[in-house]
Amino acid sequence: MKPSVSSPKTDEKDKRSLATGFNCRQKPLCDTNAACTADPKDQKRYTCVCNNGFEGNGSVCQDIDECLFEELSLCPSNADCENTIGNYSCSCLPGFEGDGRSCTDVDECHRSNHNCSVHALCNNTIGSYNCTCLQGFQGDGWSCHDIDECKNGTHKCHKNATCKNTIGTHECTCISGFYGDGQVCRDVDECLDGSHHCSSEATCSNTVGSYSCSCNDGFHGNGRLCSDNDECSDGSHLCNARASCVNNPGSYSCSCRKGYNGNGRYCNDIDECRDGTDRCSVNARCTNTDGSYTCSCSSGFQGDGMSCDDLDECQHGVHDCDRKAKCTNTRGSYRCSCSKGYHGNGKQCKASSARRQVPGNGVVLFVVLLIGFILSLCM
Repeated sequence: MKPSVSSPKTDEKDKRSLATGFNCRQKPLCDTNAACTADPKDQKRYTCVCNNGFEGNGSVCQDIDECLFEELSLCPSNADCENTIGNYSCSCLPGFEGDGRSCTDVDECHRSNHNCSVHALCNNTIGSYNCTCLQGFQGDGWSCHDIDECKNGTHKCHKNATCKNTIGTHECTCISGFYGDGQVCRDVDECLDGSHHCSSEATCSNTVGSYSCSCNDGFHGNGRLCSDNDECSDGSHLCNARASCVNNPGSYSCSCRKGYNGNGRYCNDIDECRDGTDRCSVNARCTNTDGSYTCSCSSGFQGDGMSCDDLDECQHGVHDCDRKAKCTNTRGSYRCSCSKGYHGNGKQCKASSARRQVPGNGVVLFVVLLIGFILSLCM
């Protein structure tokens, strides 16, 4: 009895074709690559489902080629995918190793299973390697032969050196009369090796096969004998007229004299009064002069200007108080005050009106004035 395919109305959950029959034990209509499943509610009904790796309606199942679809194959990019009936297999590409599902690069250079020349450098790459001839050799890396640098002119020998080819390189040797490593050759320098006879105050200049000597600035002579020039004595110095010149071996120095500042070639007067470096007394007046300064005591003081003491005008009689006034000394000055019975500013004193009206003869008045004068002197 030929099983029939169930309709979607009988089983909406099954999207595949259904074959009907008595049961799965009878001769089924399922493909040999499909599984037959009986309906537990109705043993006369069964379902055919293609096995993994196949596709179809269950009655007819065809192999799926997983290698054609990246989403179905688990082979990595460095492996080959080979389809089989109902499945597939993965195998690592040349230059890689692993189980096919996981492949890692083989380092041929590290394992020494490469074919590079012994005169080449092996460089590992992903899945392979390449070969590069070493310096001094040429070829494709698989085969490398020596380069004759001396013959083809690619050597680095100096023009005053000979070139000798060796395997993979070359040797340079300076010719007679020169020294160095062959790549750099120099003339024998008497100035450099100290075999010259120049004065210690001279400059040695090397020439090919010889040398010359010339006295340094500040010295004179033939180069082998050099004497110092005394610029201070011969007047060739550039010191300022306000500076002192000191001769030194091969040179000289200039220093501004006291009272001036500058570099010796240019000297300017120092205004000690303005910058406060003078030594004048606080009671003196400072006057700047060229290269120095002077101090003079202020009015009311006496001394040398650096030390000024108060002048007692009253004691020395240099005041201008009135004869009828009292002189009182103050620091740097004095004060005048009219005597009793007189009035005024001290420098001009007049008798008060009461004194002018006192009765008596002239003798009494003279005695009174005399006593007043004597008392003023004692005060």
